[in-house]
Amino acid sequence: MRSNRFHAACGLMACALVSVAAGTAGSRNRPERFTITLPAPYSRMIDVVREVCSDGVIRGTQQYDSETGITGADAVDSSSAFPPWKGPGEALYKVRRKALAPSHFENSRDIGTVALRYLVEAAGPDQTRLTIDAVFVEDSRHGRHLSQGMVEVAEFGEIARKLKQIGRADAMAQTKDNLKTKN
Repeated sequence: MRSNRFHAACGLMACALVSVAAGTAGSRNRPERFTITLPAPYSRMIDVVREVCSDGVIRGTQQYDSETGITGADAVDSSSAFPPWKGPGEALYKVRRKALAPSHFENSRDIGTVALRYLVEAAGPDQTRLTIDAVFVEDSRHGRHLSQGMVEVAEFGEIARKLKQIGRADAMAQTKDNLKTKN
């Protein structure tokens, strides 16, 4: 039963990725958040998000055409790019300073900081709400550039991939346990 719910959630995640990517084609003048509620316990979700937050890579953007992401990012306790989080759950931050005009941010043409915020909130006994925000702030203080959505989608894709791996490992362990009890 739990495995079926997990596979259904993976299908919903794929739909969410497609709909968010499709909605980012035009220009935006206000921030839009990537938010999804997943059938995963908070403890599992926060561990996975912490892992992605601290992996040193910002996906969905690049400084040069040959890159598939921006490396050298750090997990930090807070970021001045976002107002302090006072809501439920936990806020995690990943920043890459001295990024050069990263792609998929509105009108980014300077050196600055790419900042991501992941909000992880319990939404029920076995459900967790995840919100991802991304912004580029120029060092020259000439601008704050909104993400076009690609960064949030790509970061969520990595989180979803890790959750799916855990789900497969859980299913394999369950199968092994079932075989042991039958023998």
